[in-house]
Amino acid sequence: MQNRPYIAAAAVAILAIGIMLLNTLRNPMAARRSDLAQRLEQAMPQSRDLDDTGPDFEAIQGAIKNKPALWRELIPPPPPPPPKRVPPDFDKLLKGVSPTHQQVGDKIRVNIGDSYRWMEVGDKYNSLTLHQLKSDKAIFAIKKDGKLYTKELPRK
Repeated sequence: MQNRPYIAAAAVAILAIGIMLLNTLRNPMAARRSDLAQRLEQAMPQSRDLDDTGPDFEAIQGAIKNKPALWRELIPPPPPPPPKRVPPDFDKLLKGVSPTHQQVGDKIRVNIGDSYRWMEVGDKYNSLTLHQLKSDKAIFAIKKDGKLYTKELPRK
Protein backbone atom coordinates (compact mmCIF):
# COMPACT_ATOMS: atom_id res chain seq x y z
CA MET A 1 0.00 0.00 0.00
CA GLN A 2 2.76 2.35 0.79
CA ASN A 3 4.44 1.71 -2.55
CA ARG A 4 1.41 2.64 -4.66
CA PRO A 5 2.38 6.33 -5.14
CA TYR A 6 5.88 5.28 -6.19
CA ILE A 7 4.52 2.72 -8.62
CA ALA A 8 2.12 5.31 -10.09
CA ALA A 9 4.93 7.85 -10.47
CA ALA A 10 7.17 5.27 -12.14
CA ALA A 11 4.34 4.30 -14.51
CA VAL A 12 3.77 7.98 -15.47
CA ALA A 13 7.53 8.44 -16.05
CA ILE A 14 7.74 5.29 -18.22
CA LEU A 15 4.67 6.42 -20.16
CA ALA A 16 6.20 9.91 -20.77
CA ILE A 17 9.50 8.38 -21.94
CA GLY A 18 7.59 6.03 -24.25
CA ILE A 19 5.63 8.93 -25.81
CA MET A 20 8.88 10.87 -26.39
CA LEU A 21 10.49 7.87 -28.12
CA LEU A 22 7.42 7.35 -30.25
CA ASN A 23 7.45 11.02 -31.36
CA THR A 24 11.12 10.83 -32.36
CA LEU A 25 10.51 7.70 -34.40
CA ARG A 26 7.38 9.02 -36.10
CA ASN A 27 8.70 12.54 -36.76
CA PRO A 28 6.62 14.15 -39.58
CA MET A 29 9.44 16.60 -40.35
CA ALA A 30 11.76 13.77 -41.41
CA ALA A 31 9.60 13.01 -44.45
CA ARG A 32 9.49 16.71 -45.40
CA ARG A 33 13.25 17.03 -44.93
CA SER A 34 13.96 14.09 -47.25
CA ASP A 35 11.50 15.43 -49.86
CA LEU A 36 13.22 18.84 -49.79
CA ALA A 37 16.64 17.21 -50.17
CA GLN A 38 15.43 15.31 -53.27
CA ARG A 39 13.99 18.47 -54.86
CA LEU A 40 17.23 20.37 -54.25
CA GLU A 41 19.24 17.61 -55.95
CA GLN A 42 16.94 17.73 -58.99
CA ALA A 43 16.88 21.52 -59.23
CA MET A 44 18.85 22.97 -62.09
CA PRO A 45 20.60 26.33 -61.73
CA GLN A 46 19.15 29.09 -63.89
CA SER A 47 21.30 31.63 -65.62
CA ARG A 48 20.39 35.31 -65.79
CA ASP A 49 21.44 37.64 -68.53
CA LEU A 50 23.49 40.37 -66.85
CA ASP A 51 23.79 42.46 -70.02
CA ASP A 52 20.40 44.02 -69.35
CA THR A 53 21.00 47.79 -69.12
CA GLY A 54 17.91 48.52 -67.05
CA PRO A 55 15.89 51.72 -67.20
CA ASP A 56 17.15 54.79 -69.05
CA PHE A 57 18.05 57.00 -66.11
CA GLU A 58 18.95 60.01 -68.26
CA ALA A 59 15.50 60.04 -69.82
CA ILE A 60 13.88 59.76 -66.42
CA GLN A 61 15.98 62.62 -65.01
CA GLY A 62 15.20 64.77 -68.06
CA ALA A 63 11.48 64.18 -67.57
CA ILE A 64 11.77 65.16 -63.92
CA LYS A 65 13.76 68.32 -64.67
CA ASN A 66 11.11 69.46 -67.14
CA LYS A 67 8.47 69.57 -64.38
CA PRO A 68 9.24 72.69 -62.29
CA ALA A 69 6.02 72.30 -60.28
CA LEU A 70 7.48 69.10 -58.89
CA TRP A 71 10.21 71.06 -57.12
CA ARG A 72 7.97 73.70 -55.52
CA GLU A 73 7.65 73.29 -51.78
CA LEU A 74 4.42 71.84 -50.45
CA ILE A 75 4.48 74.08 -47.40
CA PRO A 76 5.79 77.62 -47.82
CA PRO A 77 8.72 78.56 -45.63
CA PRO A 78 7.90 80.42 -42.43
CA PRO A 79 8.06 84.20 -42.53
CA PRO A 80 11.29 85.75 -41.32
CA PRO A 81 11.37 86.62 -37.64
CA PRO A 82 10.56 90.20 -36.74
CA PRO A 83 13.59 92.41 -36.30
CA LYS A 84 15.00 92.45 -32.80
CA ARG A 85 14.14 95.43 -30.69
CA VAL A 86 17.27 97.36 -29.97
CA PRO A 87 16.97 99.25 -26.70
CA PRO A 88 18.08 102.88 -26.76
CA ASP A 89 21.66 103.66 -25.81
CA PHE A 90 21.07 105.41 -22.48
CA ASP A 91 24.80 105.91 -21.90
CA LYS A 92 24.99 108.00 -25.06
CA LEU A 93 21.72 109.85 -24.47
CA LEU A 94 22.47 110.62 -20.80
CA LYS A 95 26.18 111.36 -21.18
CA GLY A 96 27.18 113.94 -18.54
CA VAL A 97 23.71 114.00 -16.94
CA SER A 98 23.76 113.88 -13.15
CA PRO A 99 20.59 114.56 -11.10
CA THR A 100 21.24 116.24 -7.76
CA HIS A 101 19.48 116.30 -4.41
CA GLN A 102 18.76 120.02 -4.82
CA GLN A 103 15.03 120.38 -5.16
CA VAL A 104 12.64 123.31 -5.24
CA GLY A 105 9.02 122.14 -5.15
CA ASP A 106 8.63 119.48 -7.83
CA LYS A 107 11.78 120.55 -9.73
CA ILE A 108 15.26 119.12 -9.27
CA ARG A 109 18.57 120.44 -10.44
CA VAL A 110 20.15 118.26 -13.12
CA ASN A 111 23.81 118.82 -13.93
CA ILE A 112 24.50 118.43 -17.65
CA GLY A 113 28.23 118.58 -18.25
CA ASP A 114 29.42 121.97 -16.94
CA SER A 115 25.93 123.54 -16.90
CA TYR A 116 22.72 122.70 -15.07
CA ARG A 117 19.02 122.71 -15.71
CA TRP A 118 15.93 122.62 -13.49
CA MET A 119 13.63 119.76 -14.51
CA GLU A 120 10.34 118.36 -13.27
CA VAL A 121 8.46 115.15 -14.14
CA GLY A 122 7.44 115.26 -17.81
CA ASP A 123 10.31 117.54 -18.97
CA LYS A 124 12.34 116.30 -21.91
CA TYR A 125 16.08 116.22 -22.44
CA ASN A 126 17.71 114.69 -25.53
CA SER A 127 14.45 112.83 -26.45
CA LEU A 128 14.27 111.38 -22.91
CA THR A 129 11.52 112.29 -20.46
CA LEU A 130 12.02 112.66 -16.74
CA HIS A 131 9.56 109.91 -15.84
CA GLN A 132 9.68 109.75 -12.05
CA LEU A 133 11.48 111.31 -9.09
CA LYS A 134 12.41 109.43 -5.95
CA SER A 135 14.41 110.56 -2.96
CA ASP A 136 17.55 108.71 -4.06
CA LYS A 137 17.16 108.47 -7.86
CA ALA A 138 15.69 110.05 -10.96
CA ILE A 139 14.12 107.82 -13.62
CA PHE A 140 14.36 108.81 -17.28
CA ALA A 141 12.21 107.11 -19.92
CA ILE A 142 11.85 106.89 -23.68
CA LYS A 143 9.10 105.24 -25.69
CA LYS A 144 10.45 103.29 -28.66
CA ASP A 145 8.60 100.78 -30.88
CA GLY A 146 5.61 100.89 -28.54
CA LYS A 147 7.68 99.91 -25.51
CA LEU A 148 8.72 102.10 -22.60
CA TYR A 149 12.42 101.89 -21.71
CA THR A 150 13.61 103.40 -18.43
CA LYS A 151 16.96 104.22 -16.86
CA GLU A 152 17.54 105.07 -13.23
CA LEU A 153 20.23 107.60 -12.31
CA PRO A 154 21.25 108.10 -8.69
CA ARG A 155 20.81 111.58 -7.26
CA LYS A 156 24.08 113.05 -6.04
